[in-house]
Amino acid sequence: MSEIGSSVPVDENRPLFTEDEIEAQANSSTTWPLSRIRIARCEWKLWSALAFIFGASAYIYSFSRVMKDSFVLSRQLPVAISFLKTCFVLPMSIIATGVVQKLLMTRTISKVFDYTLLAFSFLYTLTGAVLFPFARSIQPGFYFSRDIFADEKMAYKGFEFLFAIFLIFNEWTTSFVYVCAELFGSLVVQFMFLSFANEALTVRQSTRMVPLFYVVSNILLLLSSESTSFYSRKVKEWDYDTTSWVTNSFFVIFGVIIAITYLVKKYAENTILKKQLFIRTEGVKKKGKKSSAGFSESLKLMAQSKFLVAMVLNALFYYAGTNLIESSWKNGISVAADAYNMEKRAYSASIVSGEQRVVGALVAIILLTPISTLVQTHGWITMAIVPPLVTLVSSIVVFGSAFFNYSNYPPGKTGVVLSSLVKGYTPNFYLECNIGIYCVSGMKIAKYAFYDISKEAISLQIDPLYRPRLKAVYDGLCGKLGKSIGSLYAMFWSLMGYNDVRAAAPITLGMWLIISPIWIFSVIYLNRKYNQSIQTSSPIDLDLFSGKKDLE
Repeated sequence: MSEIGSSVPVDENRPLFTEDEIEAQANSSTTWPLSRIRIARCEWKLWSALAFIFGASAYIYSFSRVMKDSFVLSRQLPVAISFLKTCFVLPMSIIATGVVQKLLMTRTISKVFDYTLLAFSFLYTLTGAVLFPFARSIQPGFYFSRDIFADEKMAYKGFEFLFAIFLIFNEWTTSFVYVCAELFGSLVVQFMFLSFANEALTVRQSTRMVPLFYVVSNILLLLSSESTSFYSRKVKEWDYDTTSWVTNSFFVIFGVIIAITYLVKKYAENTILKKQLFIRTEGVKKKGKKSSAGFSESLKLMAQSKFLVAMVLNALFYYAGTNLIESSWKNGISVAADAYNMEKRAYSASIVSGEQRVVGALVAIILLTPISTLVQTHGWITMAIVPPLVTLVSSIVVFGSAFFNYSNYPPGKTGVVLSSLVKGYTPNFYLECNIGIYCVSGMKIAKYAFYDISKEAISLQIDPLYRPRLKAVYDGLCGKLGKSIGSLYAMFWSLMGYNDVRAAAPITLGMWLIISPIWIFSVIYLNRKYNQSIQTSSPIDLDLFSGKKDLE
């Protein structure tokens, strides 16, 4: 794959614009929303191909994310999500990241992306064509684990916490879907595509195009929301066989769409990227010898650098906070479904699809406003500081309402601490579930419209010799690690006899009030390093603990 705008011999018979002229053309429109769609005429084919890849991947992930959650909530226990994230998703993410690191030592990010797309195309098709249709034959009976733990037979022995683990294996096909969807999101949506785009585009192209990729993905998130909402309505009308057939078909279709995405990517590489679109005017960075660092070496490199540690903390805090807040919120949804005497899968899908509507619409609108260029116009920190502030506010609302409701429904429940302060009141599930939507949505808006844009902006300043491997760790692995930290926390309380993490809401809120200042400080530090890089027009200073200027 050739780099766009690379300094190759130019055919004199073919007039080419310079990069500066392309930038002027892309920024020439003054009418909204065209003024925010900053794509030059010669870039439209390239942008369309990349937008299709990202948009299709985001649609598949957002739809399957809702389905995997509804599967687990309806066939397992809410706390099973924490066990799945920690005991299955995290180890698989570590293995997948290690494999990716190993492959990147000898292959380009494009080749590794190809392998990943083909693998997920196969896995999704396998799920819809084989695993779900034959689930009754290939997994234990529905009541196998339920009979073991029925009538609180294990509660008096202190083994009640094992119920969630038994259900994970009893319903292993839904567990497989959960892990597969999580890995697809972290590998393809969060890491592979953006790394591929960074290699294919110049820095100035990335600055213009990446926000638009998120506009497209969030428009498709709206479509996904409508799809899941329609699905949840129809589930109430269909019989079991029809519901199963439609569900299985979704996964087969997803497998086909991923295969089409692979073909579009190959078309972009073999047809569009091989042509020189313009003459670069800012000079091509000289590329040294390709870094041969493997997975363990990449982790060592991360530990040597204050900058990279701050990047890791930034990722860990966001994903851990999101997981803690969303886990509490989803547990509240499950309890509310019982209180309202509604089917859990349908109630969960209807609530979560509402959250997707809010996120998709607002992110698309935000990224079509001058907010999308805040990094260039008002500094990196104006975007990077939004996620920690939004997460802080969301934690107060969600954990506060969970604290109030847990001790009041179902009757007889007592939280870990301070239950007497709220005991005896009527639970307010509207606040916890329906207002909670806006808190969870706010955190995801902060991610797509602020966190991701600022993260990509600062990633582009990292030396390209190290960028793909380091990005695989702080962008790919740390996302799952952060979620797993939140899941480990929920598992701890499950082992203590609380299968609902909402029982510890006051403690969780107190912890987050301590973490938030640390997160904000790390963002301020990263902003200082980013500004230094921009001012000196050089790769970002990795700020090694040893005081050396470069990584060994």
